[in-house]
Amino acid sequence: MSPRIALPAWRHGKRIAAAAWAMIPLSVVCQVVALRATWYSVDDFRFVALATEGPPGWSYLTQPVYGQHMPGGLLLTWILTWAAGYNWVLTWSVVLLLQVGAYVYVLRTLRLLFGDRPAILAPLAFYLFSPLTVPAVAWYSAAVLSVPLQLAVAGALYAHVRHLREGTLGPGLRAVAWTAFGLFFFVKAAVIPLLLVVVTVVAAPILVSGVRGVRDALRLLLRRRLLLVLHGLLLAGYGTVYLVSGATASSYVAVGVERGIGLLPYAGRLIGATFFTGAIGGPAAWQPGAGHFANASPPVALVVVAGIVWTLAFVTSMVFRRGAWRAWLVLLTWLLVADTLFTWLGRATEWSGREMRYVSDAAPVVAVCLALAFLPVRDLAENGRRTYLIRPPSGPAVKAAAGVLGGVMAALSILSISSFGGLIDTTEQRAYIGNAARALAAAPAGTVIFPSDVPLEMPIPATGLTDLTSRVLAPVAPEWAVESMRAPRPSTEPRVFDDKGRLVKMTIKGGLLGPPAGLPCFPATGDVVDLPLSTDGGPVTVAGIGYAALGDTEATATVDGRLVTLPMKRGDGVVYFPVRSAVRSLPLSVNGGICVKAVAVGDPAPVPS
Repeated sequence: MSPRIALPAWRHGKRIAAAAWAMIPLSVVCQVVALRATWYSVDDFRFVALATEGPPGWSYLTQPVYGQHMPGGLLLTWILTWAAGYNWVLTWSVVLLLQVGAYVYVLRTLRLLFGDRPAILAPLAFYLFSPLTVPAVAWYSAAVLSVPLQLAVAGALYAHVRHLREGTLGPGLRAVAWTAFGLFFFVKAAVIPLLLVVVTVVAAPILVSGVRGVRDALRLLLRRRLLLVLHGLLLAGYGTVYLVSGATASSYVAVGVERGIGLLPYAGRLIGATFFTGAIGGPAAWQPGAGHFANASPPVALVVVAGIVWTLAFVTSMVFRRGAWRAWLVLLTWLLVADTLFTWLGRATEWSGREMRYVSDAAPVVAVCLALAFLPVRDLAENGRRTYLIRPPSGPAVKAAAGVLGGVMAALSILSISSFGGLIDTTEQRAYIGNAARALAAAPAGTVIFPSDVPLEMPIPATGLTDLTSRVLAPVAPEWAVESMRAPRPSTEPRVFDDKGRLVKMTIKGGLLGPPAGLPCFPATGDVVDLPLSTDGGPVTVAGIGYAALGDTEATATVDGRLVTLPMKRGDGVVYFPVRSAVRSLPLSVNGGICVKAVAVGDPAPVPS
C-alpha cells in the first residue's frame, strides 16, 4: 500500500476559503431562481411615488414612513427611480449587492476568528441559505430596511472583533461608521452599540487574549471609552432627529397606544415559533397575503421539533464548549432587544409575530454566535484554560449524524423558500405598469389626463397623494403627462387610467343634478348661472358640466380660489375640471349661446365600454 501524502495546511486552507467564497454566488443564484416572480408590490409603489416629488431635500429624507426614520432607503429609492424608473433588474441587483456585502463580512468574521477550517462552512451556509432572510429580500420595501441593517451588523461585528483583538483604533472607528450606516436605513441599528458592548463585556474572554473574566472585560471596555462616547453622540443625534420628525406617531401602533398583544406572548410567537422554525429551515408553510406579504405558518409539529433542536444545540454546546453561554447571550441580546422589543413597540397588533422579515436581521448574528458556541477561536489558548470542558466526539458516526441533520435542514429550507416563491404573484402589477407605460408613450402630447386612485392590487392606501396615478405612474410618464395628471386643465375630452392601466375616456362616478323641473336649462341671472355644486373637494375630485352650445365658446368660474376658463365645443357636450377645495355653489359666467343642462361631481371613472 502506497503511503498517503497529507496536503500542507496552507493548501487545505485555500480549498476551504475557495469553497466558502463559491457559496456566496451560489446563494445569490438560488435566491434569483426561487424568487424570480418578485417585482414591485404594495408599499414599493408608495416609496417610488414619494421619490417623484422632486430633489431629495431635508424634508424628503427625514419624513417618517410608518414609524421609520430611513433617509438611506428614501435616498436609494430616489436614485433608482430617477435613474431608471420601474427597472426591477437594477433595483433588485442593488438589493442583492447589499446582501452579498453582508455575506462577505460574515465570512470575513468567521475566517478572522476561526481560520480557514471546514467547520466555518456550516454557520456560513446557515446564513447564506436560511429562509430567515428570504421574505425581506423578496420585497423591496422590507429589503431597503433589513438588508442594509444586515450589512451594518455584519460590518460592525467584523470591525469590532478586529478592534478587540488587535487593539488598534481604526477598526473601532469603522464599527462606529457601520452603526451610522445602519441608522441611515433602519431604527433597529440603534441596538448595534449595545450588541458591541455585550460582545466586549460578555464574549471577550473567548475572543481576546488576556481577558479572563468580567473585570478584565470591563477594563477592556473602559479603555475604549472614546468609541463609547462616539456611539453615544451618534445615538443622541439620531434620537433627536427621530423624535423631532414625528416618526413615533406614524407607526402602525403609535407610542402610547395599547398593543393588541402583550410583550411576552409576542416574544414567544416571534422567537419561539417564527425564528426557531426559520432557523432550522422552516416554516415549511406560509399564510399568504397581499403582494409579497406572507406570514410564517409553521405546523405545530415543526415548532416542537425546532424547540428540541435548539435546546439540544444549547445543551450540547454548554456540555462541551467552555464559555459557550457567552455566545448565546450575545445572540439573545439581539433577538430580545432589536427583533422583539423594537418591533413590538412599533408593529405589535393581534396578528403580529409571524412576520419572518422582522427577524431576518438576526441571521448574521446567529451565524457568528453559532460558530462561537461550538468552535475554538484561533490564536487563543482560551486564556490559559482548555477550550473544551469535554472533548467532543468525532469519527464517522458523528460526521454521518451531522450530514443527516444538515441534509434535513437543507431540504426543509428548499421547501420553505420554494413555497414562499410560489406565493409571489405580481402579474397584475407588471401588467398595469406595462400597459400604462405603453399608453403614455402612444398618447399625443397635450392629452388631458386626470389623476385617479390606482387599483387595490397596487399600493396599500396611504395618506397623501402616493396612491394616485399622478405619482405612481410618474416614472414611466413623459414630463407633459406628469404635469397634466398633477394639474389637469379643464377639458371636454379628458382621459383617465382604468384598472388595467389603459388610458381611456373619462366620466364621473357620482351624483348628477339637472335643472329645476320643467326647465331645459339651469336659469341664468344676466350672464351668470348659479349651479348647485356642493363638494368638499379632494386630490381626485372632478366636476362636470353638461351643456349645449351654439358654437365653440367658453365659460368661466372661480374654482380653488382662481378664475378657471372652461372650454365648450359646439353642440352637446360635457366639460370636466378638477375641484381640490370645498365648494357649496358654483357661479358660472356664460354667454347667451350656452344652455347648462346638468352638473355632476365625484371621482373620475372610465367610460363603460
